[in-house]
Amino acid sequence: MRFQVYILHLCFFILVVLTYLSQGQSYTTTTTTSTTEQPTFLQKIHETFKKVKENAKIHNLYIFDPPTWIYTTTTEKPVESTENFDITNRQLITVPVRCPPNYDFIKGRCREKIP
Repeated sequence: MRFQVYILHLCFFILVVLTYLSQGQSYTTTTTTSTTEQPTFLQKIHETFKKVKENAKIHNLYIFDPPTWIYTTTTEKPVESTENFDITNRQLITVPVRCPPNYDFIKGRCREKIP
C-alpha cells in the first residue's frame, strides 16, 4: 500500500511539472549552477523526482493514507448527560402489499394465479 502512495505522489509531481512547462511559467531550480540558463526539461523532471523522494520519506504527509487516530483536547460528554430515547412507543405503519399482474396475495405472499 505504501508503494502505491509513492507512485501516486510521483505521478502527481510529474503532472505538475508538465503543467508548468505547458503554461510557459518559469520554474526556479535548486541546483548550485552559476549559469543563467533555464534548466532543461529532463533537469526539471530530475529535480521533481528528488522532491518526491524527500516528500515520501516524511511520514507526516497523509494525503492518500490518513492516520487512524488523531490527537484531540476535547472530552466526550458523560453517558448520563446524553438523552435517552424511548423506542417502545413507536407506531408502525402497515402498508398494503401490491402484487404484480397475474399474481394474488395469499397467506402473506404474492403467488402466481393458476388458470
